Amino acid sequence: MDMYLIAVKPEHQSKGVNGLILAEGVRTSVKYGVRYAETGPELETNTKVISQWKGFEVRQHRRRRCFTIDL
Repeated sequence: MDMYLIAVKPEHQSKGVNGLILAEGVRTSVKYGVRYAETGPELETNTKVISQWKGFEVRQHRRRRCFTIDL
């Protein structure tokens, strides 16, 4: 299963909306026998996003970085 980006309006953040979406996705995945999922890019410093995976077996196998240069 590929897990793409979701966004929650600022006024609805920290109210469990993301948790509800994730829970429904997990419930549906279990129903259809999905055993592995791949997430999209996540900032290494985004602790809110990283913390949502604490209840799962996680393996980081890819890292992306962006660099800038002034021209």
